[in-house]
Amino acid sequence: MHWGLTGADSVNRRAGTAQIEDLGGSPRGRYDNNPQLYRWSGGTPTGSAGRTPTGVYSCGRGATFTLRAPAGPATRTLRVYAGVWMAAGRLTVTVDGASATRTLENREAISTGRFEIRYRAEAGSRLTVTWTATAVHHPTCGNVDLQAATLS
Repeated sequence: MHWGLTGADSVNRRAGTAQIEDLGGSPRGRYDNNPQLYRWSGGTPTGSAGRTPTGVYSCGRGATFTLRAPAGPATRTLRVYAGVWMAAGRLTVTVDGASATRTLENREAISTGRFEIRYRAEAGSRLTVTWTATAVHHPTCGNVDLQAATLS
């Protein structure tokens, strides 16, 4: 999945798949100056894109994005590409009652990260990932941002 190619509500995913669910969160804006560039082919509704610096963001302390993916006895890997701008963010991963967290902070500029989550659980389970702004260091829009996610 990739967010923000053409607008704040723009979502592209691999054609024929919808395993990663976007459960929403705070109101979103779009940006086009991410330091990482994304590309894909075989997508929908946009078939391919090359070197796009786009993503979505949400301003203020408590701003969130929430994703969900299937879980079962086979080991899966979810990669979430997210960041902060003049803020601190906490990634919380929950499956079958167990949880883990990671953080990212930059008080002066943008920082991005690739969060790689390897997991397995009971058949029929779901993995939930929440990306939350825990602190902001800009008076109008310190934020957490989200660019892409992959599942294998």
